[in-house]
Amino acid sequence: MDVPVGIVESFRTFNPSSFQSEFHSCFPVNKTDWNLRHYTLSEYPEKYDRACIERLQEKCLMSKHRLIKTIRMPGTFAESFLNNIPDLKIIHLIRDPRGLLNSRVAIKLIKYDDKEISIVSNHVCSRILLDIQALKRLQQNYSQQVFQLSYECLTLFPEDTARMLYKALDLDFTPEVHDWLQTAFRNNAEQSFSLFKYGQSSKLSQDWRLKMPEFANNKINKMCIKVFLELGLKKFTSMTDLRDLRSPVFYNSRRTCLHRA
Repeated sequence: MDVPVGIVESFRTFNPSSFQSEFHSCFPVNKTDWNLRHYTLSEYPEKYDRACIERLQEKCLMSKHRLIKTIRMPGTFAESFLNNIPDLKIIHLIRDPRGLLNSRVAIKLIKYDDKEISIVSNHVCSRILLDIQALKRLQQNYSQQVFQLSYECLTLFPEDTARMLYKALDLDFTPEVHDWLQTAFRNNAEQSFSLFKYGQSSKLSQDWRLKMPEFANNKINKMCIKVFLELGLKKFTSMTDLRDLRSPVFYNSRRTCLHRA
């Protein structure tokens, strides 16, 4: 009952599974005042099904793992967490900055403007580089607790990457997980769910290569070269190479993505 309603409300938007469908009817549809999203369930004036919430809490308490996803948290924060939570494991989620920047253009957060793309790409890649360096230092002392997960690796080798991650986190890689990966990453018929696309994941992850203008590619190459070197990403210097999706984004995809195997 201490969880903000803005968090719990998101359960309604999840793709229903046997677990989630049990709680799908717990929450009123389109009735939550977004201005009150920080209120806890116990504070919110709308009546939630208390028995439903207690059942959800019971499920959480029975779980062996607690998973938290956060965005834009500085990598330098990680050491204090590891010092205070002995069995904590950290997965650093990372994406090719070119794909990230293209996504921001697509949702109109930024524009492919000569000056703007220089400023934004410099800021984004400087931040990514600091996080990579911070986590690399931590890996020296916490090699079994700090991991880097690349979006591009997950889309190229979804099952191999997922198996490595599940093993590192002491999770069971079940047949259901395998089936879900095939649907989400290898489905020939592209599907949309909420704001996300399912389908041929390696193609979807490189969609930015067909949309990025030449001047933007050149600017980002200049601002992000250190990040490319850290992640083993190619710097596409010609538009022919950039547009040819048969050429992978990594210099050596298998070595880069499956080095923990």
